[in-house]
Amino acid sequence: MARTWVATDDLVEKALPGLCARTGRPTETYAATKFARSPSWAPVASVAGVVPFLLVGLVASGSIDAQVPLHPAVERRLRRLVQVRNIAGLVTLAALILWIALDSTLLLWLGLVGLVVAVVWTAIGIGASVGGQIDETGDWVELRNVHRTFVAATDERYGEVEAR
Repeated sequence: MARTWVATDDLVEKALPGLCARTGRPTETYAATKFARSPSWAPVASVAGVVPFLLVGLVASGSIDAQVPLHPAVERRLRRLVQVRNIAGLVTLAALILWIALDSTLLLWLGLVGLVVAVVWTAIGIGASVGGQIDETGDWVELRNVHRTFVAATDERYGEVEAR
């Protein structure tokens, strides 16, 4: 999969090429998503500890509600991945709570298996979705995990945007 830069305004206003970002197939549907920005210096706050890092990230970061063109089949697949992850997470939580209450080894194993499934499904979902990062100016978003046909269409629209 490839990467491309798109204008932030175009992501918000559904003004991107009518191609699925993941498959390159023609589509007229868009999926709502959120892209974030955090300053490049934010990780330095981690030296002071987890809480200061989280506070700096919360205060100094920004996000946009975006609309990414996705074919309905891709959107359904991503929704199913999220549902499976959420169910695995609930099973894990319930099994571990019952394990504490009932001290059952079977429930402990069920909770651990649910945890593994939730982690694996989260990783699969991250790999199957369109990722993105807002640049420091807030004018551009780098989209990751996009199809080369979508990249060609955005390059045609904007020209090749130099790497930021």
